[in-house]
Amino acid sequence: MKKILHPLYWMYLLSRLTYSLVMLVYWVFAAIKWMLAPVAILFDFLILFPIGKFSVSMPVRPAFAEIDSAGLPLEAWCHFEATAGLFKRFGFTTGKIIASDEVIAGYDVYVMMLVNHADGMACAINYYRFKKAKNELMDLNSCEFTCVSNGQVVDLCNTTITEPFLPMLDRTRLVLRDLTDSAIYRIFKEYVQASQGQWDEETLLELQNNPRQICSNEYNMMMQSNVKRGYLYENKHGRYYTTWKGAWVNTCQTLWPFSVWYRSGLEKQARDFFADADIDVETIEWAGDGYETFAQIDAVETMTDVVTVVDGIRSGQMLSGDVVGFSIELGWKDSQPVIHLVNVSYVETKDFPGRKSKWFCRYEIGLNNQDHTADLRDAQGDISSHEDIEEYDLEDEETFSVNPESLCAPHEIVKNIVLYVQQEIDEKLNQDMDVMLLLESRSDQLVWYYVWYGDESETVFYIDAKTGDLLSTETTAY
Repeated sequence: MKKILHPLYWMYLLSRLTYSLVMLVYWVFAAIKWMLAPVAILFDFLILFPIGKFSVSMPVRPAFAEIDSAGLPLEAWCHFEATAGLFKRFGFTTGKIIASDEVIAGYDVYVMMLVNHADGMACAINYYRFKKAKNELMDLNSCEFTCVSNGQVVDLCNTTITEPFLPMLDRTRLVLRDLTDSAIYRIFKEYVQASQGQWDEETLLELQNNPRQICSNEYNMMMQSNVKRGYLYENKHGRYYTTWKGAWVNTCQTLWPFSVWYRSGLEKQARDFFADADIDVETIEWAGDGYETFAQIDAVETMTDVVTVVDGIRSGQMLSGDVVGFSIELGWKDSQPVIHLVNVSYVETKDFPGRKSKWFCRYEIGLNNQDHTADLRDAQGDISSHEDIEEYDLEDEETFSVNPESLCAPHEIVKNIVLYVQQEIDEKLNQDMDVMLLLESRSDQLVWYYVWYGDESETVFYIDAKTGDLLSTETTAY
C-alpha cells in the first residue's frame, strides 16, 4: 500500500499513460495518411506531373559571393557560430562564407566551409533561408562532409534538400537523414580512417580560402551529371530545364508517398555502404547524439583524481567554463564506501554585443569507475538573444569553483551520513543501496546534500563539504 501511495509511483504511471496516448495518436494519423496514399498518387500523376508543377529551372552559371559573418541574417549567423564552436573541438578550421540566391529556387543559400587538415576532410555547413517566410520556421540547414577515397570523391550529408540531383555519376553521395552534425562527423571520420581517404593539402587550402570557385565547379559538375542522365537540358538562354524524364524523377523524389520510399532507399544505400567498410552506423549514431565516450581511464578514488581527469578531458576537447553541478554516486565494497560515478556540469559562455546575443554551452563530463570510461555529454552550444536571456533567466545559474584539497573526502562524507541518518531519524542506511551526493553553493559555502527516502517522508541532509559536519536537515512528508 505504501508503494502505491508513493508520489514517484504515480508519476511513473502518468508518464506511461502519456506515452501510450501519444503513440496511439501517432498511429491513428499514420493510418489515415496511408489510407489517402492512392488519392495522392492519382493527384500527383494526373495533375501535378503533366502541368510541370515540379519542373526545375536553374541558371547555368549562378552567382556566388563571398561575405563576412556581419552580412549574414541573424538566424544563419547563429547556426554557423554554434556549429563552428562545436567543430572547433574536432580540429576544424573555419574558412570563408559564400552566398547565392540562385542555387535553390525560393531560398537564399549560405555556405560556411570548414577544413580539418589533420583528418584530410572538409565540411560545408549550409543554411537555406526561405525568401518569402516571415520568420525562420521555414528555414533549413544541413551539414556535408567530403573526402577522396581510392580516387573517388565521397560525400556524406544529413539532409536530402539537394534532391533531385542525386546520385551523381562521378562521385559517391551518401545521405543519413536527420542525424546531428556531430553524429555525421563521427561516422565520416570512421570511414576516413578505415579507407585512408583524404584530400591533399593543396585542395584543403583551396576549399578553405577559395570556396566560391569550388562551389561553382561543384554546381557545374552536378548539372552536367544530370544532363548526361537525361534529367536536364540546357536552353539557348543559359538555363537548365527538366526533361520529361527529369519531371518523372522529380515527381518520384519530391512528392509523397514516393518521397518516403525514395528517401528510405537513400538511407539504405548509405548504411550498406558503411557496412561494407565494417562501420557500425547504429552505434556511432547513438554515441554521436550529444554523447561521447572516451578511452578507458584509471579509477578515480579521491577528489584530486576526479578534478585531474576532468580537467584533462576539458583541455583535450578545448572546453572551458565554470562548474554549475557536481554529483558523486558511491557504492559499497567490503562495507566501505567506494566511488562508482562522478558527473560534473559546466557552463561556457561567449558574448556578441554587436549581435545582441550570447553563446551558451552547458555540458557534462561523467566518470564511471565500474567500466573505467569517461563520457562527454551535450557539448554543443546554442546562441540566445539578450531579450531571451533576460526573459527566461538563462543566466540564473550559480557557478562555483571546486578546490579538491579543501574538500572532505566523499568516503568520509558517506561515513558521516550513516551516523546522521541513525541520529536524526533513528534508521539505518541500507548498504546495499548506492549513495548519491550533490554539491551546491549556499551563501558562498560549498555543501553536499543527500536525500533519505523514508516510508512516510523524505529527509534532506545538508553537510559542510569541507569539514563533513551536519549543517541542517529538511523533512517533507509524502
